[in-house]
Amino acid sequence: MKISSGREFYDDGYSDDEKEELENRLVFPQHRLYGRASEMGKLTSLYNSLGSQPVPPFVVVSGFRGAGKSTLVNNLARDLDDKAKQGIIEPLFFISGKYDQRNERSDLPFSAIVRALEKFLLQFLNEGSPDDIEKLRTSIQSAIGDEIQSLMTVVPILAKFMNKGGAQPHDHDIAPKTDAWNQFQYLFQSLIKAISSADFGRRTILFLDNMHLADETSLDLLSMFVRDKSMSHLMIICSIQCLLEKNHPCMQRLEALEEELEVERIEVNNLSLEDVNNFVADTLELASTETLPLSKVVYDQTRGNMFFAMTFLEELHRKKILFLSVISFRWEWKLEAAGELEAELSKDMLNLIVRKIRDVPETVQRMLVIASFTRSMLSVETMLALLDCDGGPCVDSVKEFTHQMDRAVNEGLLEKVENGNGCLCYRFAHDQIQQAAMSLVPPGQQREKLKVSIALRLIELADKHPEESWMLFVATSYLNATPSSKASSFCLANINLACGNKAFDIGAFHPASKYFRRGLRSLLELDTPWETHYDLALRLYRANSNVELCLGNFDACMDLSLVALRNCKSLEDKKPSYLTMSYAKGEQGRPAEALQICLDALWVSNDFPKRFQPLHMMTDLRKVRRYFEAHTDEDFLQIPPVANSVKRTTMELIATVSQRAYACNNMVQYFLGCLRVIRLSLEHGFTGRTAIALSGYAAYLSYSDSQNAAVRMGRLAVRMLEKVEDRKKAEPSIIFTVSNIIDCWNKPMEVILRSQHKAFKSAMECGNIEIAFLNRIGAFRYMLLSGYPLDAVAKFGAETLEQLGLYNAALTRSYMIECLMPLKHLQSGENKCDWGLWLNTSIEGSKDEKYQLLFHFLSRLFLGVMFGNLEFSKRISDKLAVHAQTDILHCNLVQRLFFSGLTYSRLARQSGKKKHLIRSRQFADKLRKLIYSKGTTPLHLLKLLDADILASSGRGRDEIQASYDIAIAMALETGHIQFAALGSEIAGEVFLRKGDESLGKRFMFDARALYKEWQAFAKVDDLVMKYSSIFNSERQEIVGSSHLVREIGNYQRRIPSDLAHLPADGLHEIPFLSIPPP
Repeated sequence: MKISSGREFYDDGYSDDEKEELENRLVFPQHRLYGRASEMGKLTSLYNSLGSQPVPPFVVVSGFRGAGKSTLVNNLARDLDDKAKQGIIEPLFFISGKYDQRNERSDLPFSAIVRALEKFLLQFLNEGSPDDIEKLRTSIQSAIGDEIQSLMTVVPILAKFMNKGGAQPHDHDIAPKTDAWNQFQYLFQSLIKAISSADFGRRTILFLDNMHLADETSLDLLSMFVRDKSMSHLMIICSIQCLLEKNHPCMQRLEALEEELEVERIEVNNLSLEDVNNFVADTLELASTETLPLSKVVYDQTRGNMFFAMTFLEELHRKKILFLSVISFRWEWKLEAAGELEAELSKDMLNLIVRKIRDVPETVQRMLVIASFTRSMLSVETMLALLDCDGGPCVDSVKEFTHQMDRAVNEGLLEKVENGNGCLCYRFAHDQIQQAAMSLVPPGQQREKLKVSIALRLIELADKHPEESWMLFVATSYLNATPSSKASSFCLANINLACGNKAFDIGAFHPASKYFRRGLRSLLELDTPWETHYDLALRLYRANSNVELCLGNFDACMDLSLVALRNCKSLEDKKPSYLTMSYAKGEQGRPAEALQICLDALWVSNDFPKRFQPLHMMTDLRKVRRYFEAHTDEDFLQIPPVANSVKRTTMELIATVSQRAYACNNMVQYFLGCLRVIRLSLEHGFTGRTAIALSGYAAYLSYSDSQNAAVRMGRLAVRMLEKVEDRKKAEPSIIFTVSNIIDCWNKPMEVILRSQHKAFKSAMECGNIEIAFLNRIGAFRYMLLSGYPLDAVAKFGAETLEQLGLYNAALTRSYMIECLMPLKHLQSGENKCDWGLWLNTSIEGSKDEKYQLLFHFLSRLFLGVMFGNLEFSKRISDKLAVHAQTDILHCNLVQRLFFSGLTYSRLARQSGKKKHLIRSRQFADKLRKLIYSKGTTPLHLLKLLDADILASSGRGRDEIQASYDIAIAMALETGHIQFAALGSEIAGEVFLRKGDESLGKRFMFDARALYKEWQAFAKVDDLVMKYSSIFNSERQEIVGSSHLVREIGNYQRRIPSDLAHLPADGLHEIPFLSIPPP
């Protein structure tokens, strides 16, 4: 027998009187909506639009408590599921969770999202077919990879669903984990995508109830979801309460989102009298004309609030004002008595629920009150453990306890469910019931005493059940807010530190900051805390400085770190604070200051030389080189991991020096740092930084033209990854170095692109946004310079820019904007090249930022050469030479030498100045040396540069033509269609200048056809405008086209069909990676 929604009863163990009472209960209509046709129509229409919109549909359902917001959305899911079972639509997933009503804002980060995922995964595990379960497991594993362990700290049910072990503990002692939030953003994003992907074939609705109670971190995550264009098969619905203040965090976030995307708002108002009457008539199974008088009483009392209407009818029945007649076998009522009850309640419906709670057995009543101060759903085990918090008696028998709690289920106060571990749980049937139960303990001393008692018991339980994070959060929140707390300052400092660490580990920096600050206040209440509680004081100050760093409060971070430095007892205790301060300067785009802070720490401990650094570098180089000359790679791989935490921290500091020095273009300190880490590893054991240092050593060897040794060290660095615990953190940096400095000289571009995607994915999974997007930007630049069609490259670049916006990576985004500049001007004639402005425009950001300077100048040099503004190109080339003298990245080196050499060669031809020709030959010789010492992938550029120098040297027509033909053919054969186009244009220019119009036209027609094939339409227009006299007839184009253009299909870089149609999900599946290995 079914009773009101969520009010199922269980008939085992009931007395005859109880059974008779149950059989005469009201039965509310199941799965039926009243007065919501337009709202349902709008939601259904939005669902049907999934996949056709640029961003996920985002719906905000607002209304008063009890108006039926949750019911509306749940009925949508039920209707869609029924249609799917009938084969009308494809199957879907419905993932729903709810934020607790206990406090104004939730204490536990991601609480509703986590509950939603737990409920969904458990249900799918129990009800899904084995094939579908395995398919979803594969999708999740593919999307998240090994970092699923990290996500298990937030969503423990994943361990059960994926058949894996539980989450691993976190380390808080070495370096600030600034990437935690980025990591969990990406992992949550990847998990939702894995569930809702088009490949899996299921559209997905994510419903978050009571979003106005969400924590700041959940709001941040929601903002990312709704702005992510790759989630086109996800529909996000949130419910919020009406009449929220404008300064409420949820309202502020919604207003911000509405400025950049469309937010669908649906207001759920109370029902009309007609709707209420239809509901009452269906409930009593009578004609609506008969029930209208009663319905008017119900409507007057509840104003059409659906929850209160149901509650009021149940109260009428409980008072026997509404009853099932044993004579007529139909429902009857005493209208006068109903009116009297309405007057008695005085519209206070919460009091009606309180009456209902007071009528249940005492044990149930006590448990409802205690549970209302914890969270909306509790397991039976937890309930029993908490039952004596109010000083009352315990219940020894689980069976007796569940029997009593089932009475609350029958009364519609609770619902009976299972949690992620299959344990029996009870949850409040509605927020109003939880609020009513809480109101039974009046504010004041009695309530505060109960909160403290619950908090202390929850702390005990949290020690036994560390996976139940909510216990620690609720307990800490109560102890912090209760002035009469018996907890000592020392105890409060410790539990706030523990609670803050849990929040920090999952990237919930705002709540972590709140707990760390409260812990620090408690610590400072103690007398001389640095003397009496040194370890606790050190951990709290470090934790506070780290979280302020992650929140971008750099001044606070520096102040807290300086306090820690002043009070530390040893130099080794100071090093983590130095690291934090260095990270703070680095996050502000001040790498020189970040570098200096690390150097100051190392100079004090004599772990890094202060003077004669080039000499020390050569000393370390000799020692490292001798080791590898005398030992095999296998010998090196037998080195054990470092056991000394002090040495581990020292190596972390030196590695940070190396990283910051590279950003500042200080290659001596960069290489010295790498060599010093390797030396320390040989003496004390390896860390993840050892593998990165090996790749840096490989870069030095490549820079020194020892390419074979560089390849060996690069391969050893990759092999070393198999041994380090934090492989995912080290792998992206190593791949970035090896692919951009070593492999790119001799491996096909598709292999490099595949490596960079792997590095991107690994870096995203561990939250290293900077190195992740440096790899992705590298992939974009290689695609642009390797002849891929510009439409596909532009789409890839636009997706990269969008994702950088989602992760608020401002500095890296500035790199991408610089790299996109040539593409924008090559594709569209609307973007005019403002040469004068570009020459005088300073670069925003730090003057020490190496990449920003290089990308800025290289992009302009590229455009200057492509559009033939040679004087501009010369000035940019001269500026670039100042900043790129020690640059070792393949892409930067090759671009700079080729474009600079071509600029000076063409200038020599225009001006007749020998000094330009000499300068051009110098660039060509440098490029030649690199190619013949490192690898031949840029050989086509050298051939083109040589051909142009030959043309500027006054050689004969046939020799010049042959040189250009060889260079153009080589560019086409390797897929570099844009350089074949550029070579054809320059050759045409040469022969037209020499008066050989026929040959000049032929090359110009080739250039136009190749630029068009490359999709550089602005460049095509520019070419036609410059040489309008020769592009005046279609016939001439056909006659003049060379055999190279007619056979272009044999030469153009092969692009798989899926690259031409890049999906919105640029993060997970970069289509060019589907190219089979060569």
